[in-house]
Amino acid sequence: MSVTRDLYADANRKEGERPGLWIPTPDDSAEAFQIYVREVQSGKRPSNADLIIENGRVQVVGALGVMEINGILCDMIFKRNKQWHDFYVEESYVIPWMYPYLTPHGLIMKINAERTPISQTNTNDDLDFWDWYTRRITRDRRYRRDIVAQKSFSKLRSAIAGLYMARGRMREAEKAYSEARILYPVSPEANFRMVQDVFLRQGRYDEALEYVDYFCEKDPNNERGPMFRKYITETMDLQAKIDALRAKYPGDARPSLADGIKIAGYYRDLGMNEMALQTVRKFTGGAMTAGDATDFASIALAAGDARLAAQFMDKVSGMAHVRNNAAHLRLAYRVYGGAGDYAKMGEFLNLYLKRNPRDWEAWIDSASLAMASGDDDKAGDALLTALAVDRGKAAARIEQSPELLKLAEHALSLARYARREINAIPGLSAVLPDGAFY
Repeated sequence: MSVTRDLYADANRKEGERPGLWIPTPDDSAEAFQIYVREVQSGKRPSNADLIIENGRVQVVGALGVMEINGILCDMIFKRNKQWHDFYVEESYVIPWMYPYLTPHGLIMKINAERTPISQTNTNDDLDFWDWYTRRITRDRRYRRDIVAQKSFSKLRSAIAGLYMARGRMREAEKAYSEARILYPVSPEANFRMVQDVFLRQGRYDEALEYVDYFCEKDPNNERGPMFRKYITETMDLQAKIDALRAKYPGDARPSLADGIKIAGYYRDLGMNEMALQTVRKFTGGAMTAGDATDFASIALAAGDARLAAQFMDKVSGMAHVRNNAAHLRLAYRVYGGAGDYAKMGEFLNLYLKRNPRDWEAWIDSASLAMASGDDDKAGDALLTALAVDRGKAAARIEQSPELLKLAEHALSLARYARREINAIPGLSAVLPDGAFY
């Protein structure tokens, strides 16, 4: 980075010259790291890595997590330089924010200054180029002997196939994945992404199995092959169950409650969250049992719509059956927390903890809720309770949040200074009635 900065950064620009590149400083890199940690801890961004905090220092472990930080740095570079410079990318790992800006550009892709549709001319040029290029290099004996070259060119074509897929261009994606597979027939990426992105989405299960069986035959020591084949057969089984249930209800007829729960649950298990939510929405009106309502709420929450889940919990939240059932109480407080109804979340969380005082995760949830409402004393006691229940797991979770970690350290310091007995802390006596905390 120092060499790059010396060669290309603004500091070397002479009067009247086009501006050089803005390149992140070490402070900018640290800011990108902090942005990633904050967004993971707030739930805005999936972690894709382990966050390890030791002696107040946060460490990201895992290639995907590092690439998320690289993506933030790339965004900084792009936004600060795009008015002066053109940008191109040879993809390693996918950086999702780039997709709306990317268009095919020969072997690689261009990152356009603004969100840019892929024109038909651009598509035709790309398909023509890669058709010619694939035939040209695969006829070369040197290429057929060069495994590294095969992997490299296959990866380049898979990257553009992924771009087409992200833009909803299924036909072009299938063509590009096919060429990636021709360029390196046993590429896990070309084979598995073709199956996942194209065949399974279109219900082409025979072709999916054919691709995976070929991969397993040619690379028998790769454990991912049999695992992926099992995933395909499980997907086929779930889809068959959905088709059988839907066949009972012609057109857009609403299924029975029992069948609706099954259909929505199968879609959730397939990762088809929007289809799961469409099914669940058909049952928002009308009465139902507490069991049915909580089943729908659970599916909606897992599919990513906490507000829809809350509509079902509202139907039964006052029922004694729900308020006396530990699993339903836990679901209720997580649903209302996800929906942003913190008053109801606190109500059900307190009821849950009375029946499940040894759930350290729930105590940390209680601490987070108390801290958000400004009650640091209650939050500190909840953290001490979580640590008393399972010190190792609770500490690992607490260390992922600088705010919780600071509060826990303060609470521990006060407890030690005051020599407080464990029974003096609300909730702890129910967890460890005989125990000393220190």
